[in-house]
Amino acid sequence: MDGTIGRTVQQTLQSPQMPPLPSLVTVLLNDVSASDTALTLELDDYQLIRAPAVHELVSFMLEYQPPLMHLVIGTREDPPLHLPLLRA
Repeated sequence: MDGTIGRTVQQTLQSPQMPPLPSLVTVLLNDVSASDTALTLELDDYQLIRAPAVHELVSFMLEYQPPLMHLVIGTREDPPLHLPLLRA
């Protein structure tokens, strides 16, 4: 795995004030885009997530994920994501 993925996010998290979560996800996706390493992110037991903000961030990641990034979601029920668009 590329050791540079996530470094920018780590540095951003060192700031005294927490940046907005969408900004952190954008920085992380930019790190993944800059890397030539394929990355698979697996989210298991997704049915346990109830926070709408998390679903929004996952939807954002799905919409803007780099070509070498794959997101695998393990769940026992349909998540509140735009599944018809993802299946097309």
